[in-house]
Amino acid sequence: MAGAVETEVEGIKVLNAEHLVAIALQTGRAKDYARIVQFLEQDAVDADKLNSILKKHGLISQWEKFRSKYVQ
Repeated sequence: MAGAVETEVEGIKVLNAEHLVAIALQTGRAKDYARIVQFLEQDAVDADKLNSILKKHGLISQWEKFRSKYVQ
């Protein structure tokens, strides 16, 4: 996750939404997919940044499958 932007929130380091979505997509559990949907519903994800991260980590095909199933 080189290039991930860490932010500190209440003393806890967190990654940006796009990297969290990529990790959740890669993990692939139902609860991870639910988190992705929440990020998308809250407009917390920059599509261009996410696409760049997904391409870099070879997750485009997983993303397309996820979108066809869970995103309307």
